[in-house]
Amino acid sequence: FLSAAETRRKVVYIAIKGSDTSADFLANFCMRSTPYNLKGPFVEGGTNMLWSHEGHSLVAQQLVTKIEMLVRNFILPQGYSITFVGHSLGGSLACACAIILRSRLATQSCANRDMQ
Repeated sequence: FLSAAETRRKVVYIAIKGSDTSADFLANFCMRSTPYNLKGPFVEGGTNMLWSHEGHSLVAQQLVTKIEMLVRNFILPQGYSITFVGHSLGGSLACACAIILRSRLATQSCANRDMQ
C-alpha cells in the first residue's frame, strides 16, 4: 500500500494496488465466501459479521495489521481523516480494510466520522 497526506485538508489517503504478483493472483482464486467477525458493527445497529471473498479477506487482515498502529497512534490523534482507495483487487482490499479498521477503532471518538 501507499499513503499520502493532504495537510491542508487533513486527509490521509491509503491506496492499495490491484493484482500484480503471483500471490495477488492466487488470492483472487480463493473465491469461497467466508465470515469475518468484526469487533463492532460498521454502522450503529448493524451486524458484527463481514462476509467476503476468502482470499481478499486474508490479505485485508494482513494489511490491517500493518496499518492499524499507524492509524491509531498517528493519523487519528493528529485530527486527520482517512480515505481508502484501490483498483481491482486493491478496491476490494480498500473496502475490507476500511470496514475492519472502523470496527476496531470505534472506541476512538473520531473514528466513526473520519474513516471512509
